[in-house]
Amino acid sequence: MNRIAALMILPLCWVALPGPAAETIANESLRVTYDEVGQTFTAAESASGKCFLTAGQLEGTPVKVRVEAARDRVFGKGRRIVVTRNDGGANSLELYRRLPFLLVRGTRHNGGKGLLDLTNAVPATFTLDLGKPAAGLRTVGTGGLLAPDKNPGSYLFLTCADPATRRGVVAGWVTEDRGSGAVFSDVKDGQVGFKAQIDYGHLRIPAGGSATLETMAAGIF
Repeated sequence: MNRIAALMILPLCWVALPGPAAETIANESLRVTYDEVGQTFTAAESASGKCFLTAGQLEGTPVKVRVEAARDRVFGKGRRIVVTRNDGGANSLELYRRLPFLLVRGTRHNGGKGLLDLTNAVPATFTLDLGKPAAGLRTVGTGGLLAPDKNPGSYLFLTCADPATRRGVVAGWVTEDRGSGAVFSDVKDGQVGFKAQIDYGHLRIPAGGSATLETMAAGIF
């Protein structure tokens, strides 16, 4: 079913072609696909099938992927793609009913014998597809209104949009319980890329222990 669903939106979202091994989740607003071969994820609008997020990468080296039901104390019921890593940690791509955002969550595991002192993490990077070259787009964040390649980074959130249509992507941190989140933009081959980073200073994880990282959200409006 996941492969058939992705093929149905092939003309508008060719990067979501699942190939031999892929998993897809969807809600009323978004459809998210994780390609196990390419180890990347994409996100598209459910109504139009248009991709707005491509070449997404999660931190770490993935070893196993599964889809399961999810429940959040704030957002309720949903579905998530869980990607376990070779270090014992995991990342998840989550969608919830009537929530127009993709949530990215993760855990970091310390498989060593000593204390792990985590200073920062980059849970996700991805490329934006707004149907226009980067030169015609603008970013808005805590640094102001700037071209994507001129933005030094933004605390908490960052938006990139087409000024002519106001269609754009917003990404930001839903939680900052133990760290301070930022979003950075760059331009490569005429496309805008986003990097979601969380700075901890010192997040100490004891040997054999795990820590839940902060939650990042991304959506199209």
